[in-house]
Amino acid sequence: GTWDVARNDGSIQQIEALRPGAPMLGLCFGFDEKGQNDYMVGVAYPQDVEGLESYTYPEAKWLIYRAEGALSENVLGNGWDYVNNTLLPENGLKKASLPTMEIYVVWDNENNKCEIEIQIPYEKQ
Repeated sequence: GTWDVARNDGSIQQIEALRPGAPMLGLCFGFDEKGQNDYMVGVAYPQDVEGLESYTYPEAKWLIYRAEGALSENVLGNGWDYVNNTLLPENGLKKASLPTMEIYVVWDNENNKCEIEIQIPYEKQ
């Protein structure tokens, strides 16, 4: 997927060099009728960088869900399931028409652990 392409074409290394040690981001621009989506790998950075695409969010209200645990326990997938099927509907919220964001605070394959944030721009239903 997107992460493999970005690793192999040097994009990840270029992005990491902008802010060493900063969490990597995944921005999801929504899904089409076939379940495919536009996805951007990045890092928060205060200005545009030549040779890289950028995205600036407009003003929005954000739901932030944080989880940690073993990668083998599908923390990210389970987090999305909880956000989409429990947290949003039980609070009368829906995703705004802006990209959602995954923040990979810790993603450690070697030690089977992760800490993630799922950030969703929302609006009331």
